[in-house]
Amino acid sequence: MTIVPVKGAALQGAEIAWFAPLCSDDFRYLGVPADDLRSSWANTSRIARRADELGFRNILCPSS
Repeated sequence: MTIVPVKGAALQGAEIAWFAPLCSDDFRYLGVPADDLRSSWANTSRIARRADELGFRNILCPSS
């Protein structure tokens, strides 16, 4: 297992992770299901690609 440092002289600031809404988070508006947000390979890969484009180094992926 690799230990990731959370503070040190070489670190310039806080690292922010993208939270990937993968499980039961298919609502864009409260109570209105959005089929394009349902957990699927297409949605998950779109989230990962977008996080990469924005420069995120990690993604938090929930499992329930």
